[in-house]
Amino acid sequence: MLLRILRSFVPRSPARGALLLLPLAALLFAACEKPQSSDLTSPSARIMIGTTEGTVTINPTEAPPAPKPAPEGWRLNLENARFAKLENDNPSLQVSSDIRAHHGSVYEIWISGPEGPIYRWTGGSSREYDGVVCFQLLVDDGQAALPFGNGPLTMTTAFRDKTTGEVVAADDLTIAGFPPSGRPAPDADSKVGKILLGCPRSVI
Repeated sequence: MLLRILRSFVPRSPARGALLLLPLAALLFAACEKPQSSDLTSPSARIMIGTTEGTVTINPTEAPPAPKPAPEGWRLNLENARFAKLENDNPSLQVSSDIRAHHGSVYEIWISGPEGPIYRWTGGSSREYDGVVCFQLLVDDGQAALPFGNGPLTMTTAFRDKTTGEVVAADDLTIAGFPPSGRPAPDADSKVGKILLGCPRSVI
């Protein structure tokens, strides 16, 4: 069918036909290309909490929750957190977790350094979910960056009951790799650290 459509655009002159087919072929190739993870949000995060955009707090005054084993029927294993790059070369933080969740808890992401908490992301309400959750955070867009500073960084993820505020489960992990530095902290309108983006096509 596609070949018939292309042939309908080709004039009887082979040379002119070849010239016309070039832009058509380019359009078809572009349409078949997979979108970059830099532009897509995380499908697994959206399924788990119904959203991929949260509320960001820089240098929160409260501390992240301490690790807390998941209760029966839940699972929260933070398995990987490392600095990398999106497909557009912007620095990112790649995160992978093995999670079993149930309805009614808010998902939290924390990053802390030697001097205390640096970043908190809060969003969504958990649904029934059982499997791997993978996402990336944009941490530097060329104009602003999360203010990581020096020293080892720890990521904490947690579920908190949205009615009682009690922490249901929490896990933490030292972040691997080296964070970007040298840019001002993002303002309220910045997308830095705000959206849970899709993971790269290759395995983390």
